[in-house]
Amino acid sequence: MFWPLVIELREYLNMNRLKQRSFMKLTKQVLKVVNTIFHGQLLSQVTCITCNYKSNTVEPFWDLSLEFPERYHSINKGIVPLNQTECMLTEMLAKFTETEALEGRIYACDQCNSKRRKSSPKPLILSEAKKQLMIYRLPQVLRLHLKRFRWSGRNHREKIGVHVLFDQVLNMEPYCCRDTFSSLDKETFVYDLSAVVMHHGKGFGSGHYTAYCYNTEGGFWVHCNDSKLNVCSVEERHYTYTALEI
Repeated sequence: MFWPLVIELREYLNMNRLKQRSFMKLTKQVLKVVNTIFHGQLLSQVTCITCNYKSNTVEPFWDLSLEFPERYHSINKGIVPLNQTECMLTEMLAKFTETEALEGRIYACDQCNSKRRKSSPKPLILSEAKKQLMIYRLPQVLRLHLKRFRWSGRNHREKIGVHVLFDQVLNMEPYCCRDTFSSLDKETFVYDLSAVVMHHGKGFGSGHYTAYCYNTEGGFWVHCNDSKLNVCSVEERHYTYTALEI
């Protein structure tokens, strides 16, 4: 008398397994598409100041988070100097790939410690070092995220409301590892602007997002605001290119 119940239970479990397999298969397919389009690689290079030995680590990325230069983080009492009302996107990329000095003797250099045995009671030799990030492999589609918030008094975050200037074409060659891309054509480094996401509002936890997307077939820009789609005018398009708050 229990056999029908057992059969139903087996069928239910089999259906669940099939659903899980289908879901896992779909997830893998989606991740494969995302990786194919957005996956790139960074080269993290640490240089020992003592012996000049370079240690390289390759890390994956799906977008680049860019910080504003230091002068945009030290504005007092809401007074914004004229030279801080605008910022170039290329300046932010240069900051992302600039060489950074690590504080103090904190780096255990492999070269400096190569003669020291692992079982030795002697402490590791720690050195001063500097670090730099460079693009090791460029993705098909490059996504740039602008870190628009800074810390103010009492651990309060506020938005950096300066305009970011950028062109419709971006050349990434200055920010790439030369050893990796030395034999590639110049066009490999060039990206055409296809979309911009804009945050409206002053607060960190509030506001509204809209997007400007380029229609490749029609050759025009569209402003996407929730369910509303509007073709951009010449003035709007110019504003988008030169002074968009991302």
